[in-house]
Amino acid sequence: MPPRTRCWKYFLVLILVFLILSISIYSSKIINVVFDIEVESSLANLEKQILLIKQQPKIEQTPILESDDYQRLINLSNFTFISISNETCKTFLLVLISSAPKNFKRRKVIRDTWGQNDAKVKTLFMIGSVIQTEIQQSLNYENVLYKDIVQGNFQDSYDNLTYKSVMALKYVTYYCPNAKYILKADDDIFVNMPLIKNYLANDISPYGVANFIQCHLLLNSPIFRGNSSKWSIPDSFFPGESKYPPYCSGAWAIISPDVIFKLYTQSQKTAYLNIEDIFLFVLAGAKYPELNFIDTKPVSLWNNWNVSDLTTGKFDHINFLFGTFEMKEEDLRIAWEYVTKLPVKTSIFDK
Repeated sequence: MPPRTRCWKYFLVLILVFLILSISIYSSKIINVVFDIEVESSLANLEKQILLIKQQPKIEQTPILESDDYQRLINLSNFTFISISNETCKTFLLVLISSAPKNFKRRKVIRDTWGQNDAKVKTLFMIGSVIQTEIQQSLNYENVLYKDIVQGNFQDSYDNLTYKSVMALKYVTYYCPNAKYILKADDDIFVNMPLIKNYLANDISPYGVANFIQCHLLLNSPIFRGNSSKWSIPDSFFPGESKYPPYCSGAWAIISPDVIFKLYTQSQKTAYLNIEDIFLFVLAGAKYPELNFIDTKPVSLWNNWNVSDLTTGKFDHINFLFGTFEMKEEDLRIAWEYVTKLPVKTSIFDK
């Protein structure tokens, strides 16, 4: 091949590479601009929803429960707390985290990072019972050390997550009714705790509000039947329906105490379903049409999270309260180090 022909081929390859890189960079910028526009629009809508919530009267209520309520947990008639935290619960934000008994390291990471207790925050872990003696002994020691485990006498398993969630509501109802806000969460998520405290105190109210529930809202979720999925439900639930109404993901939800009480009392009257978010927010929640679910999508990174992106500055201008789900322990530490290095905004609406 003549030298001149080879030079032309090299030149064309370089041009092609340049064009591909240019298109890639340009597309990335377009995606980021679209993402920013969506966030701005969602935040504007969120601000309107918050204004309506703040205008609702906060009504203090004395819980009226049936005489055998304490011993019941949905369809269990012999429920009891194996262990409870005796620490004071009169706090601004009570964090209740569903955790598996074996997740010792994960709980330690949360205690060291976003779940730290302080003057405004109290964090507790919700756990069921275990058969293995050595695991129970480790849990006992852990609770002596940290005093933050609430354990019920139902078997801890994936199919019993509904019991665990309702136990959390029971705990608030009986022991922590004076908390201003409750954050119900799984132990594989990240919470931007410095910002969420300012969000609740400054954007919502330092005194608490009524009828408040904010979560990752799921829309048009399909209903699975038969044995097609671990989320399949019997035909007796939602007969003739192919999709669920809008409901909260079980990953996280910020809830006011009055809503906790409503969901708890209705849960005690509802037929058991092992899919906890459907049970709580669709079956029990449907009895209260006045509940206005506020979506956390504008202030979370649910579908956009990649821990490696934190080092690029991609999220520096996004005021997010939550990361995503199924985060690893090291990811939680990296995310915590990231948010604690940034200045804490006084409001999620600050630029």
